[in-house]
Amino acid sequence: MKKALLLLFIIALISGVSTSLILTPKLFTHSQQKTEIPDIELKNTADNTVNLKKEINQKTILLFWLPKSNICQQQLKILQQLKNKYRKNIHIYGITIGNIQSTKLTKVKEKYNLNFPLLIDKRAELTEKLMINSIPTLIFINKQGVITERHTGLLNLSNLKENLDNITTVNN
Repeated sequence: MKKALLLLFIIALISGVSTSLILTPKLFTHSQQKTEIPDIELKNTADNTVNLKKEINQKTILLFWLPKSNICQQQLKILQQLKNKYRKNIHIYGITIGNIQSTKLTKVKEKYNLNFPLLIDKRAELTEKLMINSIPTLIFINKQGVITERHTGLLNLSNLKENLDNITTVNN
């Protein structure tokens, strides 16, 4: 009887840990090894084509987000604070995934007074190439177009500044 209870306890423990690992939101930052931005074209809210590989010539942050996510909208606001502080020393792009109407993005841009481009990855090509599987995901890129950090989950302003400072010391 004791062995059966012990076995049931172990099975319950293992299944509980497995379930919590699957269902718990992942919040992590990790370094990338010499991964470059792929040569993919996206559309902006004015329906113009943007190729990030050709655009990146300074420190850049990409935010992969969805308009209906409150956490993503919080991240947009925090990124705007960062952009206000560093103005010309950083590029920021908000990249939505899927067939999102540009009018929705324009409303979000106006609501939060964003002064950085919002792009649409309509066919999720960039999302797939960079293996984005959670939102919000932030990608930090140096001026040579090499990804230096990847972060999943909401980052506050001080953590964003810290990761931004790391862009200058990694792969430059």
